[in-house]
Amino acid sequence: FDNSAMDGYAVKIPDRGKTIKFHETIFAGDNPKDLQVIEGMCHKIMTGAMTPKGCEAVVPFEKVEIIDKNTIKLPDKIKKNGNIRFQGEEIDKKDLIIEKGTLLGAGEIAILASQGISSVKVYKKLKVAVMSSGDEIKEPWDNSEDYQIYNSNSIGIYTFLKELGCEPSYIGALPDDKEKLQNAVRNLKGYDLIVTSGGVSVGEADYTKEVFENQGMKTVIHGIEIKPGKHGMFGFLDKTVMIGLPGNPLSSMSMFLTFVSPIAGKLSGRNAYYPNTARAKIVKDFSFNGNRANVIFGTLSDGKFQATDDYKYSSGMLSPLLNSNCFIIANKGVTSFKKGDKVKVIMPYSFNSKTNLDFITR
Repeated sequence: FDNSAMDGYAVKIPDRGKTIKFHETIFAGDNPKDLQVIEGMCHKIMTGAMTPKGCEAVVPFEKVEIIDKNTIKLPDKIKKNGNIRFQGEEIDKKDLIIEKGTLLGAGEIAILASQGISSVKVYKKLKVAVMSSGDEIKEPWDNSEDYQIYNSNSIGIYTFLKELGCEPSYIGALPDDKEKLQNAVRNLKGYDLIVTSGGVSVGEADYTKEVFENQGMKTVIHGIEIKPGKHGMFGFLDKTVMIGLPGNPLSSMSMFLTFVSPIAGKLSGRNAYYPNTARAKIVKDFSFNGNRANVIFGTLSDGKFQATDDYKYSSGMLSPLLNSNCFIIANKGVTSFKKGDKVKVIMPYSFNSKTNLDFITR
């Protein structure tokens, strides 16, 4: 219904500059079907209230001169249809409100509610199996020896997946034992996605690729020219997508953000899973080895990008992830950035574009 955008008076345009009487007061929720605005008179009306018949504009209270308790003087200028919100001006009956594949956030749910839509069909949450391998891995709730490390990768991956709206299941940290890995993989049924950490390199105890292939996995990618990362794997185990991440913590987290995040978005049914980028300028000169593409973590502030620790950190660290709010990707062959260079910055959770644009910064 047509309604008032302001607290004021429902008036006729020919009455501008005139002294007129007001009669009724219309509140939000009232049905003024028996009221009408004619020349020489008006009605008080509150924000959100249905406008009465004949209303040509709403004049805010502060724009009128009060003569007495029933009389006002209108301003000389009143805009036709001013301060009236018209039926269907935001959404028409034929308009598509939200298209299939849209991630439902507060705004989307609010606009559905505004149209009286209380339920919609959605995709099931993506079921993801998370597992790690390595004799050196101990769970954070267990005691570790001096030669062992705590399993931060699976915990980080699991948490990332939860934040992406997936339904992860933690399979556990498995030793570098072919038979035990084979048994674990045999039981990975009914998952949409499997994400592993460790065991995808070319070391003597890296069995993940072999074990999955023995179970029928079709390997699509093994090894990516990127730093931190490199020892990554992608394949299909029947209808299940399998992604093997490196064992080094920062490599694992970096490749999750770069590759797993958009893949999980697509598998979840979202139609917007490509990265968005923001433009920024480099704050300080820094250089690096360009034999691979480089994922460079940093901080974006006021249109400026500062590489974390001047990009002098190792793939075994996690603090760069903690001390950064974004990253850039420099292509293979790029070896430095100078102060003032323009770069494309990717925020960790900005994989929500429908457009597949180049997000490599150079």
